[in-house]
Amino acid sequence: MAADRYRLQNNHYKITVQLKSIQYVRAIAALMVVFYHETIYLKNMKGDAFLHDIFRGSPGLYGVIAFFIVTGYLMADIAPKYRPGTFLMHRVLRIYPAYWFCVLLAGLFYVVLWRASANADYIPSLQMMLLANGFSRDLLRLTLAPMVFNDFPLAIEWTLLYETTFYVIVFLISLAGKLKYLPHLALGWFAVIVMAGLNFPASQLGYTQPSLLTLPFFAINTAFILGILGQRLQTKVEPFSAIATGILLVALAEIFKTSFAMIQI
Repeated sequence: MAADRYRLQNNHYKITVQLKSIQYVRAIAALMVVFYHETIYLKNMKGDAFLHDIFRGSPGLYGVIAFFIVTGYLMADIAPKYRPGTFLMHRVLRIYPAYWFCVLLAGLFYVVLWRASANADYIPSLQMMLLANGFSRDLLRLTLAPMVFNDFPLAIEWTLLYETTFYVIVFLISLAGKLKYLPHLALGWFAVIVMAGLNFPASQLGYTQPSLLTLPFFAINTAFILGILGQRLQTKVEPFSAIATGILLVALAEIFKTSFAMIQI
């Protein structure tokens, strides 16, 4: 009994450390995304392009990829612990209420900004955010489904399109009772992405505006895939060697631009 209690305490400690580590990764990734958007603000609103010209979009891209890797890792760990419907409901409750609240908050903020600004041509109204073209079907953008829309209410939702689609993919695999094959299916997905990059390199352009038909083929999905594989391989990979390899791959991706740069990153 004492041995069982020790084992439970040890497992609890490992899980706690693991979750804290993931929160650190998320915090760093979020700050990188914030920093990128700050460089855009300084360039477009203040006319200071110094930081943007130095870093370009790299901080934001690296931050997004880090989030996707964490998502792949967590879903590979979480999905087998829940029934398919429960898993999907948890994802819905985690994403949509917060997203809709942010849309509402942004709409109210724009109303205040509109009234305070002498030149409000660049400030969207809540109606413009929700009904961009004046059609009720534009409300479907609030589902974060990767449909063909020119933009979304907050204009930064493209990463959520990948997240929600990935959740649905994991849900369908769980519903089919094939979660034990998740790493194998992830490798198959990776092979499809590589083939798409080799045969249709131009198809990798425009990944920030994915549609239902194009989204699965973008190389940025490799982050989800490596998150899934990492969940299984973490005990077999020496951390410092992995970090050194990662730094080398990123450096090569920045120096020698190829169609596989996104995969390297």
